Amino acid sequence: MKRGRRKGSGVKSSINREQPTDTRHKLLHSHRDSRMVRLRQLILALKKEQATAQRNMLVEERKACRDEKKRKDYDKAIHESNDVLAALEQDDGNAWTLADNYLSARKADIESQIATKNDQLSKKPALPRFHLTTREQKVLDKLRASQRAYVLLDEIDSLWKTWSAQCERAVLNADADWFRRQANAIVHRDKRTDAQKDRARFEAEVWRLLTVERVPERKILDGDTCFVQRKDEQPLTDKEKQEIRELEQLNRHAVVEDMIGKSYKRTDDGDYVAVSKGGGALIVEWTLGKRRYSCRFKNGRCARDAIRDIAKL
Repeated sequence: MKRGRRKGSGVKSSINREQPTDTRHKLLHSHRDSRMVRLRQLILALKKEQATAQRNMLVEERKACRDEKKRKDYDKAIHESNDVLAALEQDDGNAWTLADNYLSARKADIESQIATKNDQLSKKPALPRFHLTTREQKVLDKLRASQRAYVLLDEIDSLWKTWSAQCERAVLNADADWFRRQANAIVHRDKRTDAQKDRARFEAEVWRLLTVERVPERKILDGDTCFVQRKDEQPLTDKEKQEIRELEQLNRHAVVEDMIGKSYKRTDDGDYVAVSKGGGALIVEWTLGKRRYSCRFKNGRCARDAIRDIAKL
């Protein structure tokens, strides 16, 4: 019996247009249960941060120590910390252990902060010195009732809040398939190539432009408003161009490329330029936050087709 992925179990088939943020994460991580994948990434980053802080603390304490015996103990502890960091770099999350209720404790601390602030806001202010009319008193009461404290959650806390709610729903609905998918997401290893990751980032950005920025599909590649487009071409030196002309007299194009160790093409005006392997590709670039991203396409038509596929979701 031939085994394969069940129909409707893929990333794009699970997309819900009413949840644009969740959909963007699915496209970005190329995984249906991207929330768990991202949560595991953040937990691993947190473990690396704590392990690095401990190693640095040991290094500083060793510098200040004058006892030779204690310095040897510090050397052993620092060596063990380096082993832990090396294991974490290999995605071995079990190399560093967090408290069993770490995420729940963070959630409880946040709820405590909100409760304290709400309690402060609920207290009546000092009575004004002038008399309020009935209408003014109603406005004041309404203003008091509308005041609620809020806390800007870190990404890990936001993900945990949503995931724990989904977990509770799965328990109530006896959704065993949900737990199986979470188990698969936990052991998931990102085996995507750099090109596949770039394509996933591009699709996630297109989805954000379509659903959040409300940019029409036909205008996404127009001009440099959303994306900057450039051809992957680099100039050749005069010496390299002369070498190509001489080699082309006796060899085919593919053989010349192997001999000079570069891919090249002839432009419309007869000049030579170096290009990416397989021909001149189109590179689409964009900025999100403070980071610059790019994605490579064979040509402009392929880029437009990719945008159209995301718009159809």
